[in-house]
This record gives sequence, C-alpha cells and structure tokens, in this order.
Amino acid sequence: MITPQQPRIMVAELLDNLESDYRLREIASPQFKSQLSHIRNHFGDARAIEITAARVDRYIETRLASGAARLII
Repeated sequence: MITPQQPRIMVAELLDNLESDYRLREIASPQFKSQLSHIRNHFGDARAIEITAARVDRYIETRLASGAARLII
C-alpha cells in the first residue's frame, strides 16, 4: 500500500534519519560515514519509491568496477 506521502519521501531524508539514529546510538563509525556519503551522492536526489533492487545492483556493480572494496556485513 502506498500512502500519498510516500512518493514524496527522498532518499536523502531517509539517509539523514539513519545517520541521526547511528549518532544517537553512538555507532556511526568513519567507515559508515564514508559509505553513507557515496550512497547519498548517488541516490540522495531520488525519491525513495524509485529505488529498486535492480537499481541498487547497478550501483554496486558501478562502485566495484571503479575499485571500491566489497562491503561485507
């Protein structure tokens, strides 16, 4: 179900909330901040509803092709 507000939520807004949560819990490592910066630069201006698994996969492929390290969680 998509509510009227969902199409307007931007990825940058979600990332801001995630970063605030990590700071509050004191778990925002330099590595997290660096990774968040890359994600924000790539997806920040997009509406959250536009982000699909395929789009994330293309982003990961692009980052790996540019020499970024594989993120292991």
